[in-house]
This record gives sequence, structure tokens and C-alpha cells, in this order.
Amino acid sequence: MVSMRVKILFYSVMTFLLSCEERYFISLDPDVTDQLVINGFIDQSEGPYFIYVALTQGDWRPPLGIENAEVVIKDEAGQEESCAHMYEGKYSCAGDVVRGRLGVAYQIEVTYDNQLFTSSPDRMPLVEASSLMSWTEDQIITTSINGVDVMESSINFDLDVSVPNSEGFHFFQWRFEETYQVRETDFPDPFGTIPPPCYITKKTGSKQFELLFFNEFSSRQVTLDDAIVRLFDQSFLSKHIFIMYQHAISESYFNYLSQVKTLTESTGTLFDPPSGRVQGNINTIDATVQAIGFFGAIRVDTSYSVIYPNQINYTQKDGCLYDPSIADYQYEPYCADCIKLSGSLKEPPIYWSTVN
Repeated sequence: MVSMRVKILFYSVMTFLLSCEERYFISLDPDVTDQLVINGFIDQSEGPYFIYVALTQGDWRPPLGIENAEVVIKDEAGQEESCAHMYEGKYSCAGDVVRGRLGVAYQIEVTYDNQLFTSSPDRMPLVEASSLMSWTEDQIITTSINGVDVMESSINFDLDVSVPNSEGFHFFQWRFEETYQVRETDFPDPFGTIPPPCYITKKTGSKQFELLFFNEFSSRQVTLDDAIVRLFDQSFLSKHIFIMYQHAISESYFNYLSQVKTLTESTGTLFDPPSGRVQGNINTIDATVQAIGFFGAIRVDTSYSVIYPNQINYTQKDGCLYDPSIADYQYEPYCADCIKLSGSLKEPPIYWSTVN
């Protein structure tokens, strides 16, 4: 087995990508409908910041976004700014008046159906962690659909985390995504047109997300082994980017995410129905009208790892490569129209050409 370890530089995020938005759908009961769900956060960027407002539908369906709520974001100095509805319950707060700053507390007010919902103030942490990811090629055992154990090649990422010596508790969350290209089959045509590639971005990682906390009595350095275990496939035939989002969060946000992590990982995914109630920081005067979710103030940092085909011992024929001996209908459907793939766009993300 060939082993390769690559260190990744750590960048401070000044523009938080829309694709990094988090939605934690916590269904309380399959028969519960019309319960308000409010999620969102503000970070240290110049904005915009996004709030998601929805209603539960029951029957384990994801909440339905609502467009007629009034959403206002506030800071501890008393400044406030209204947020505009974009689509499907997503509200954008421009950051013209209220901007994310380290050490400052923020909250939101959501008015819907003549009810006022207010989040408890959440303070943006000052401390950041130094995080390095390294990867190795590995072999892991998977089970085929026929119940047979098969040895397959993979890329495994470890995450090495260290925090500065300081008093108090410090709380962190990590999430991971990947971006890669899919090229359509270049079927012969009289104009010699080459179809542009699609760019796929999706979540990855061994878990939904990782959580850690540190204090003055604990070790300041921790390694999360196999934070990402990714089987090789055709996506590694071209440039492949892995992205790490590190969030420094408050203790209350950490406790909320810990509940989410416990419940969702016991049931499958964030969209599956957990068997319990998650306590967030959304409050209302009327105790009979409950809302679920959390609005947090987080410090965001992002790092990128790029893997090129010549860095790995993996060879496989491109299934979309044109072969005159293969009939058109024998290609996979995405070879003719890759935009049908989940998370697919024809335009590359802004980091695609700058991350190398």
C-alpha cells in the first residue's frame, strides 16, 4: 500500500458560502404539524447571513419553508436589521447594519402568525483552533449487495486539532464537503462541440459532523482518526477537492448540536425522525406555541485539500469516455446529462480555480 500524507493550509473565511448553510430538521412526532422550525447563524464575514424558517408537516417529511415571516437580526449594542425572504423559507440578512464580529452577542426575532419568537443571545467566540488534515491511501472492507466482504481502496483523512493555552472552555464543530467534476460523453457532432463539465458538491465524512471541547485541564492537541473515509471511484479521475468547515461555537450551541448528533446518528441521517426532543434557543411568550431550532454566532474557518489523479494509485476507465463500439443507450444516464446528478452545477464554485 502506498501511503501519502499531505498537510493542508488553514484559511480564515471572509465570505461564507451559501452551500455551507446548515439545516437540522428535527421532527418530534410523525403526527405533529405546523410547528415552527428556525435555524441559522451569523459568522465573522461581511455577510450576508441566512436564516431558515419552516413549518413541520408530519409523516416524517422535511419542514416546509414559509415566506411570510418577519425576520430581524440584532446585536448586543441594539442595532437591528430586517432580513429579506429569498426562496423556500430562506431569509437573507445583508449585513449592512448588523455585521458579525468576534466577541459580540447576537439574536434574532421572527414574527409569524401574530406570534413573536426570539432567540437567546449567542456570543461569537474569540478563540480559534489550528486544524490540519492529512490523508493516506488505504484498503477497507465493505460488504457487497450479495453479502460478500470485499476489499476496496479508499482515501482516509485524519484531523489534527490544537488550541491555544487559555482559560475556560472552548467548543468546536467540524463538517466536511467534497467537490469534483463529471464530464459528459463527447459524442461525435458536426460542430465538434465539447460538452462542459458539471461540478458536484456534496457532504462527506464518516459522521454528520464532529464535535470537541477543550478546557485548561484537557489536552490541547487531539487527533480525529478517519474523519473522512472515501472510497475511490470515477470522481478521482480528475481534480477532487475536500473541504473542511471549522466552527468555533458557544457552549449552548455545542449542547444543542450534541443533542442533534446523538439523536440523528442513532436513527440514520439528519432527515430521519429522532426519538426525542432537542432543546434549542428559540423562545416565545406563549408556552403553548413551541418552536425548535437554534440561532448561533460562530467563528468560521475553512481549509481545502486537493487530490489529483497523479497523486494516487488508482486507475479505472472513465465510464463516460466515448467508445464507438458502445451504443449510446449503454452509457450511464448522467454521461448524457450530468446536471441530473444531485448537487450538480454547470458553473464551478468560486474556489475551484484558486485552490490547487
